[in-house]
Amino acid sequence: DDLLAGSLSDKARDKLEKAKDKLNDALEELDEGDIKKVLKDVSYAVKELLKAEEEGADVDMIINCLIVLAETQAHRAVDAAIAAGGDPKKIEKAQKEIEKAEEELAEGDDDKAIYYYGKAWYQAQKA
Repeated sequence: DDLLAGSLSDKARDKLEKAKDKLNDALEELDEGDIKKVLKDVSYAVKELLKAEEEGADVDMIINCLIVLAETQAHRAVDAAIAAGGDPKKIEKAQKEIEKAEEELAEGDDDKAIYYYGKAWYQAQKA
């Protein structure tokens, strides 16, 4: 909302509105406990935030917070699966998804990184 209150181009404002809508969807899904959908919506929101950034919006802090959220959820899920003695193959898949996420971050593809953190969370849940 603070970003939307500033002086922005119409394109930037449109992208921020789309990101805001997806983040609101993610909050609703969080209340329902559907972390997989939460992370999918967060990934989409980051994609829109990156487009808004191309139009001049200062969104770095928001994106970084969302990356930390996704990363934390993935690592917690893997740690819980390990502690519970989960299926080692599924845990390994989850860990590989985390590695993919870290590679995407290194390449600057923040939305893809969140997508892979979501896949890691999902694999850890299946473990």
